[in-house]
Amino acid sequence: MVFIARAAAPIFSALAGATRTIVTRISLLFLTNLQEISWRL
Repeated sequence: MVFIARAAAPIFSALAGATRTIVTRISLLFLTNLQEISWRL
């Protein structure tokens, strides 16, 4: 059990980091799209 936890820890951390970067990129794209739409309006 301890070995499995130690082996899975870096995988979980990598997944968390990947999801964090994906969320930040999506939020940035959404904000830029909102700015473009507001400029067009």
